[in-house]
Amino acid sequence: MGKSSALWAGGIGLLAGVGLVGGSCYQELMQRRDREWSRPPGELVEVNGHLLHLRTEGEPEHGPTVVFENGMTCPSQEWEWIAPRIAEHTRTLRYDRPGNGFSEPTPHPRTADRMVAELETAIELSGAPGPYILVGHSFGGLLVRHFAHRNPDRTAGVVLVDATHPEELERSPRQQRGLPWLEQTMYTWWAKARLGLLRHSRMDSPLDELPSSAATAVRERMSTPGAWRAALRELHAWRDSIQHETRELPLPGGCALSVVTAGKQISNDPVHGQLQRELAGLSEESSHTVVDDADHYTLVSSPEHAERVVRVIERMARHSGSAGSIDGPPERTAPTAERSDA
Repeated sequence: MGKSSALWAGGIGLLAGVGLVGGSCYQELMQRRDREWSRPPGELVEVNGHLLHLRTEGEPEHGPTVVFENGMTCPSQEWEWIAPRIAEHTRTLRYDRPGNGFSEPTPHPRTADRMVAELETAIELSGAPGPYILVGHSFGGLLVRHFAHRNPDRTAGVVLVDATHPEELERSPRQQRGLPWLEQTMYTWWAKARLGLLRHSRMDSPLDELPSSAATAVRERMSTPGAWRAALRELHAWRDSIQHETRELPLPGGCALSVVTAGKQISNDPVHGQLQRELAGLSEESSHTVVDDADHYTLVSSPEHAERVVRVIERMARHSGSAGSIDGPPERTAPTAERSDA
């Protein structure tokens, strides 16, 4: 390890050590401020001793209901350009996984089975009518696939938004190289959040293009130590178990599938393009849309790119319950451009 690397690593260790000195009183104060910082847009319901944040929109009494599963570290506000548009015609459900957003953490291990059971509980508590169209971004794509496998009779369709492939860490050299950096970065943000260093400083977020109120809420939630602690638990679960739990899971027969891929992500990592095409092959009733000017986050955070996701979900909702196929060639929006890693 070089001198600069050693100093950087030592600095992270120092931050973590100083963060622990504050003790339980400091942590309790931070947790109280977290709860008071902003009000959750949905409702908090108690599940096995912890509060889960649910948000339903739209008035239809019958399904389908569109259920959104967030990316890793992302609160449910990441869908702010998309979910309200879908709710104009169809019931929607958003929620925060335990430890993320406005939901309290749970001591339960982070496995695919456990996390999908929590999603099932969120759906039951919301009272949202089935069947369900599951929309998953990034890491959330692994979970909606698992939900569909466990609940074939309740699943009307699946939309994967630049979703993680179960073999991504194994087959993508870029992902392999980036994982240690991502883990160390999360530890650094956790240490800074624990010290309160993120509360009064400008924290750039890849979701800053969301509507201002949603972008503010995202920055608030991501400046709390609990958010980064939950992110680390999910990262470790993805690496250690979830990629293996979800690897061989087929979609139910006849399940409609739409895959939306960020074109800049393919430019940055060609293996990503192959993995996305494999995801699109999980169902005989599938479509694949490539949004060339979008990266992994702007696919949902940019209003221009989010509009493409809205159209895909609306088409899925129209076709749910229909025997017709939505097969077709990939749609493209513009020539693929080079990009930096999202």
